[in-house]
Amino acid sequence: MPPPESFAALQHALTDPSAAQHALSTSTTTLADALPAEILSAYKNQLAAHPLPTKMMTGATVALMGDAIAQSRDADVPYDGRRAASFMTFDACYRWLQHETYPTLVATFQGQYLGGLVGAIQPLSQAAKAIGEASGTDPTFLYSTLEQTLSSQLGIVPFIYYPVFYTITGILQNLTVEQTIERARETFVPLMKRNLLFWIPVQFLQFGFVEENLQIPFITVCGLIWTIILSVMAGAAQKNTHATEEAREAAEHYCVTGTEPGCEIDPDDLFPHVLEDIIDMDMETRLELEGKMTNEAAIKKLKKNEGKEKKVEEEEEAEELVGL
Repeated sequence: MPPPESFAALQHALTDPSAAQHALSTSTTTLADALPAEILSAYKNQLAAHPLPTKMMTGATVALMGDAIAQSRDADVPYDGRRAASFMTFDACYRWLQHETYPTLVATFQGQYLGGLVGAIQPLSQAAKAIGEASGTDPTFLYSTLEQTLSSQLGIVPFIYYPVFYTITGILQNLTVEQTIERARETFVPLMKRNLLFWIPVQFLQFGFVEENLQIPFITVCGLIWTIILSVMAGAAQKNTHATEEAREAAEHYCVTGTEPGCEIDPDDLFPHVLEDIIDMDMETRLELEGKMTNEAAIKKLKKNEGKEKKVEEEEEAEELVGL
């Protein structure tokens, strides 16, 4: 709760109008300073008293927000409540799974496997020891954090997370078994690649630096941030006036969550491009589009690239002449 002085100041302001402005200013500043800490403290108390329901509700709420952000990319399509419900249900179930598995995972992987492997290879052992001494970090800490991260990303995610994800969202979106399997076949590999690129660093921070009771809320919020990033990137690519029509259509159907209609992710092109076809623009257009490319070094680089392109064209013309 805010300090008693805040309430006293407000009470005084109600009985003495001349003090109202000062009281409001003082109490607002005090409450603004206290509120974040008080909210976090209250949330921690809820986690301590009711850990599982709190984590599940956190996951469901953040999943609802993330899906709303992803759906808002297309203003012409009405909000899909069934899809939102599927994400909330899945996320709540997955937070239960994490609640049950993370303590066992942390207790099981304490660095003994990677430590043994590195210790058996003399050059790696010496390098790890040198890095530990230089950074002041116990190598066992790094080994255990890596083991926990990799066991989650290479074990839980592909063999539990995605099968449950496709099953629950498929059921709640009225997909047939065949449709669910087909969607999984088309999106699993690219989604898994994209998952590893983002979540390995995030989960390394989670297992290494976040206190255990806040780990699930931490990764839940990170998931929301990730959804926002992908949605913004896809939206920017879709609206890019310099992109080809094909590129804009690809961005329109870009898959943020994995369940969008027409979801498409090229396994070799995991992220939407904001500046498509920039390589085909002349130097002046590129400079105008990318205002940051105004320094002399950038201009020289562009001219050099144009010189190479011209040389290739001349070589092709020469080959054609030889063939005549």
